[in-house]
Amino acid sequence: MLLIFVHEMGHYLAARKRGVPLLAALFFYRPSPMLVLIAVLAYPQIKAALSGKHAQPPEYFQVPQEARINYAVMYLGLAAFLAIMSYELHGMIGR
Repeated sequence: MLLIFVHEMGHYLAARKRGVPLLAALFFYRPSPMLVLIAVLAYPQIKAALSGKHAQPPEYFQVPQEARINYAVMYLGLAAFLAIMSYELHGMIGR
């Protein structure tokens, strides 16, 4: 199992190094309307990544640590909320 993980991480690192959008693999594996919407909205970034041009200046990615922590807490709160609501919904429909 570890060998498969290491192998797949090699694919991931190679794709990140070349700037290939990794959503494309999931899109072809199991397409859904949500993935189509994400692909349409992300088209400018996908085009820039494939052409090798970066639309944002390097300063765009310099974010204070406090802002990163705030966003991380919000995302974890959202994930917890969605998990609880999914559990409650499945309890209501009897599955």
